[in-house]
Amino acid sequence: MNSKFDAKRQQHIIPEEILLQASQWQARLWAEDASEDDQHACLNWRQAHPDHEQAWQLLNGFNQQFEQVPKQQQKILLGQDSPSLTEWIKKGSALCAILGIGFVIYQQHYLAIWTADYSTKVGEIRHIQLSDGTQLVLASNSAVDFDANTRKIDVLKGQIFVETGHKYPHLPALQVHSNNTVIQPLGTQFTVKQSKKDLAIAVYEGSVKISSDQINPAIILKSGWQVQFNPDQPQINPSPADSLQLAWIRNKLVVEQIPLCDFLKQVSEYHRGYIHCDQTLQTLKVSGTYSLDNTQQILEQMTQILPVQLNSYSDYIVTVKAK
Repeated sequence: MNSKFDAKRQQHIIPEEILLQASQWQARLWAEDASEDDQHACLNWRQAHPDHEQAWQLLNGFNQQFEQVPKQQQKILLGQDSPSLTEWIKKGSALCAILGIGFVIYQQHYLAIWTADYSTKVGEIRHIQLSDGTQLVLASNSAVDFDANTRKIDVLKGQIFVETGHKYPHLPALQVHSNNTVIQPLGTQFTVKQSKKDLAIAVYEGSVKISSDQINPAIILKSGWQVQFNPDQPQINPSPADSLQLAWIRNKLVVEQIPLCDFLKQVSEYHRGYIHCDQTLQTLKVSGTYSLDNTQQILEQMTQILPVQLNSYSDYIVTVKAK
């Protein structure tokens, strides 16, 4: 039996707003003035939709696990002296609900990545041809899902390059979803890079339409332009796209006169371990073409062309500092 396949088949993501509603009901029922009417209203909410009941059970499961934590550790985590988590919440705090939401969202997010249709490890770049003819390249440490029927690509983590295909013109238009934003290509080549807070989109051929609840009406981003914004509070200010940034799809890193620490930040995305750059080195500039197949070699090259040295504290921690 394929456990990864089974997990994906059973996976169902509960929307954050429903988890928040469940936490609010829990906080209400744990309050000292909770009434029988509150109990009935909560039960009605739970029965209104299967997602409501699942969110309720998930948060209850977290709370039960937390109650098993030794009381001294609970006090450390919560920063208070209440004898139990439930008693503390009855005194008016909703921290448990907040912790529960965070735990469930974290659990759902990493389950989605683990069961992704396509993914890469740190340092890996993967080229894929989708069933509709679209060419997809995943950067290091990235993950996506693809629905062939709806032609929907969900970016779960990291960065992708897309060159749209037209193998089956009767199929729906391709869409890329990332950080609650929809990117619809209009015959194009483009990249999407997703981070915790920001979304970066660069177009190298054709154009894309970008829309979301916050970006309405949609905007058109044309070839040669890029945007980077917070999807929750988007301020769209296009700037020229740098074609050098596309070199990663050929396993290369190409830079021209960028600060050393900024360069090492890019290298770290493909390096198995942590690279620390002493900020006093920020005045040093780096140019050239480097192979992403061997990031350790890139670090050693820096010691040959710049007045810097490497200090390794373990196999996974490297500090770059002045000689």
